[in-house]
Amino acid sequence: MRLPIGSGIAGAAFTSEETVYCPDCSDDARFRDLPQGHRQGSIVCVPIKRGGDVTGVLSVWSTWENAFWLGDTLYFEALAAAIASLEVFEQEPERAV
Repeated sequence: MRLPIGSGIAGAAFTSEETVYCPDCSDDARFRDLPQGHRQGSIVCVPIKRGGDVTGVLSVWSTWENAFWLGDTLYFEALAAAIASLEVFEQEPERAV
């Protein structure tokens, strides 16, 4: 799902450059309904940063409220950092041999 930059909870994570956790999406006006119509649950959005710039957002959503713990959030932040490091390899120019 793609959203305009700054829109929704993922947009909040993108613009603030910080992890955003919403334990109850039905209670948060920033939450954008999913195409399947789901509105209940919780979401963690972690900015993916490369070279000090945010290049994307890792969003993990659950149909359960209060689904994520601190350990989950730390894991998602580590995963976002790993994804950012992979982006570096994709961007390297090819070298002539």
